[in-house]
Amino acid sequence: MTTISLSIPIVIAAYNRPDALKRLLYSISHGQYEGATDIPLIISIDHSDCRDVYDIAVSFLWKYGEKIIIRHAARMGLRNHVFWCGDLTRQYGHIIMLEDDLLLSPLFYQYALQAVHFYNHNDRVSVIALHSPYYNELTHAPFIPLDDNADVYFMQVPCSYGQIWNRQHWEAFRRFVADDEAIALYEPALPKEIRENWGTQRWKRQFLQFMLYSDTWCVYPRKGLASHVGDPGTHFGNTSIFQSNLLLEYTDFRFKHYKENIIKYDSCHEIFPHILQQFNSSLTGYDLSCDLNGTKEIDRIATPYLLSCKRCTDAIETYADQLVIPELNIIFRISGTGFSFGPTAAFKEEVHKNSSMAGVPGNM
Repeated sequence: MTTISLSIPIVIAAYNRPDALKRLLYSISHGQYEGATDIPLIISIDHSDCRDVYDIAVSFLWKYGEKIIIRHAARMGLRNHVFWCGDLTRQYGHIIMLEDDLLLSPLFYQYALQAVHFYNHNDRVSVIALHSPYYNELTHAPFIPLDDNADVYFMQVPCSYGQIWNRQHWEAFRRFVADDEAIALYEPALPKEIRENWGTQRWKRQFLQFMLYSDTWCVYPRKGLASHVGDPGTHFGNTSIFQSNLLLEYTDFRFKHYKENIIKYDSCHEIFPHILQQFNSSLTGYDLSCDLNGTKEIDRIATPYLLSCKRCTDAIETYADQLVIPELNIIFRISGTGFSFGPTAAFKEEVHKNSSMAGVPGNM
């Protein structure tokens, strides 16, 4: 068991969901905090008429450090509330940021300690996720990352279901958000689903633009340390699609740095092509993009070759879409017509009629 002497404040953004806050605090009370001392617990309550939220915060017994309750006098809204919480990095250096609709693994704090210790001086990591996503927000379909011998992987997609922010990258993000020209410049780089369906004031959308601008990444755990439960909120009604399994037994986590880890996904949840080229020699030597989910727009693809579930009129090679993890069809060269590899100019926008992606909402 690795013991790391470090203290990271736990920050909760609460509003008007007393049952959700009670559930989150219960899971926090059962966390394992060995090796940490004087852990601040900051409960920030946005203004509402719900007195119960404040009463629950007051009555909660926190044994591991100072409990700080902030009641905001005026309604901020989710985006500004998240920004207020993120600004606490100026005081504390790092924070664990939690919205009140989460449930935590007992190991969430031990993971946070180890991850911060490992990535503290890594300029390519702008956020560390506690959530392990099983869902692709662009395709509205399951997401299962490829597996290697690490407990983490990298994705250029921000996490909003339990994450760790540090002062350096949060302040850079705040400067980016204040720069209208920079935001406009990186608007076209966003996936189509986000450009068209996510509000321009959603902090997660803006953080993704910042990650593209700064070429930084989110480290995601393979085993869940936080799960969204599905309570109604600002952007969603009741839903369980963002739930994930939670780790229950302690482990020393196996981290890798950005350059060492071979499992990397871009902002469209697409694996980097060079990873497939390591396992499939027929792709070696081609400058190509991956579009296995069918969410990338053909006219925005800069590489001369493409690997996609979209229809191709001049395919060099085709693969099945038989396996649930789409990349494995390519790695093991399973023959079929679900995915095509060929010149980008030979692809059409429509998804191949035999592809399993053809029935996925958002890809029609």
